[in-house]
Amino acid sequence: MNNTILRLSIPVLLIATIGLGILFLPFGDQTAKKTEKPSKQQRIKEAIEYHNKRTKDLKLGYVPNDRLALAIEQTRELQEEFALQKTKFSRARFRERGPKNIAGRTRTILVDKNDPSGKSVFVGGVTGGLWKTDNITSSDPQWRPVNDYLENINVGCLVQSENNPDLMYMGTGELYGIFRGNGIYKSTDGGKNWRTMNSTSVAIGGNNFTYVQDLYLDENDRLFAATLTGLFYTKDNGRSWQKLVDGTAHEIERGGNWLYVATDGEVHRADINSLQFRSLSRNSGFPRGFSRLEIDVCKASPSTLYLLGNQR
Repeated sequence: MNNTILRLSIPVLLIATIGLGILFLPFGDQTAKKTEKPSKQQRIKEAIEYHNKRTKDLKLGYVPNDRLALAIEQTRELQEEFALQKTKFSRARFRERGPKNIAGRTRTILVDKNDPSGKSVFVGGVTGGLWKTDNITSSDPQWRPVNDYLENINVGCLVQSENNPDLMYMGTGELYGIFRGNGIYKSTDGGKNWRTMNSTSVAIGGNNFTYVQDLYLDENDRLFAATLTGLFYTKDNGRSWQKLVDGTAHEIERGGNWLYVATDGEVHRADINSLQFRSLSRNSGFPRGFSRLEIDVCKASPSTLYLLGNQR
């Protein structure tokens, strides 16, 4: 009998002791100090240090402020030179056209080929979905969401067929903001309704199409997709895909019979018929030290390529 009472009293005593410890734990350290807010001078100092760290020349180790004055002077000279050209574009004035109060950066713009007037415009926003206006020339264009029930609203790129304007494709996901997508969507009624291409969904395509950076649709309606894992293309409406280039692909451009794709630090080119890509980055004079690359082809001279890079 005594042994039973002893065996029971030990667990009870332990539970009581732990309970007291839990009850008194928050009040045990009465000497803890609250985190003090940095002074105004300290915050200013930290802001200056942060700014210097962002803008300094890595080779020099300091901010070359003299270059700012030189850049401003060069900008003014270019503006004056541009104004003297008296071209139609030199008289252009940009006006804000919305959409207003809509979340997400505008990532893609597409003038609807089904509208002969050229006034109907689609825009896709990162985390903002797909929107359309029927009159972009209005002083206050009225925008409407194309579909409030899309499975993914991280719209990054749009293409429309030259042969059949009712055929459209929309890429989702944006790598730069790390907004995950869900493959490529297809519309066969001019953008009114959209459905996921099953072969590009996460369930079937895996991570190959979670970040679709750019799309290109050629004159034969072959679809090319620049994604996180490379450049892919399909010639059978998405039933099967072939990888053409490895590495994170950022942009696709066409110049004459040449197809270009920009990947991390490299530009690749292939004849549109053979699709045998080779890197142009091995050529002498190609800029080094870039990660993300954006490219554009001169329409007047398809062999002239412009490149914009983001240094590592």
